[in-house]
Amino acid sequence: MAKKKTQQRRRGSPSGAEEQRKRQERHEDRRREREAAAEAQRRAAARARVFRITVIVAILMTVSLFLFRPRGGATEIQGHPIESFSTAGLQQHTEGTVDYDTSPPVSGTHAFQASDCGVHGEQIPNELQVHALEHGAVGIQYQPDLDPADIEAIEAVVGDYDSHVFSAPYEDMDPAIAVTSWSRMMALDSLDEGAVRDYVDMFRAQGPEDQDCPHAADQPFEPAGGGG
Repeated sequence: MAKKKTQQRRRGSPSGAEEQRKRQERHEDRRREREAAAEAQRRAAARARVFRITVIVAILMTVSLFLFRPRGGATEIQGHPIESFSTAGLQQHTEGTVDYDTSPPVSGTHAFQASDCGVHGEQIPNELQVHALEHGAVGIQYQPDLDPADIEAIEAVVGDYDSHVFSAPYEDMDPAIAVTSWSRMMALDSLDEGAVRDYVDMFRAQGPEDQDCPHAADQPFEPAGGGG
């Protein structure tokens, strides 16, 4: 009788092979779970790396565009074209006169000394004003017969800045007003004060040389027969 009970217990309990198989299945399930979790972590880490790289690239592109963008890359201001010219003559000096390509000049060999910025009542020698442009000055020059009210408005614009802007009469130029900076010019047939101010704000102190140009000149223009 005892032998039969033992046989019944053996038949009612799982065999050793069955238990081993189940342990292996549980072990395999845990292994697959660990692998799935590890794979999920790897994918999350990869997505995070891609995101970080994308952000870094975007930041670098933004910084490079800001730092290395062409200075004064605008081609017009309020509908007025900005013409670009050669940058030849950088840091090239002479004691003589120079035959410039434009009137007024915007680049080229120039004097050792730069003209003062501020308000000038007489035409500035070409060689001196080109050196001032090299230092980052913006020139606002006009034909001497321009409406006196417009001349006063131009001089008032200059007075709103403490450096790097000058005004002066200029004979023998085609436009009524020429706003200049190193290698660039905006020609105006009549005064557009908003465009002039925008040009000054865009190009002032943006020359190839970072040098001071204080407003040492303060001599308002007096039209001929103006009773000065």
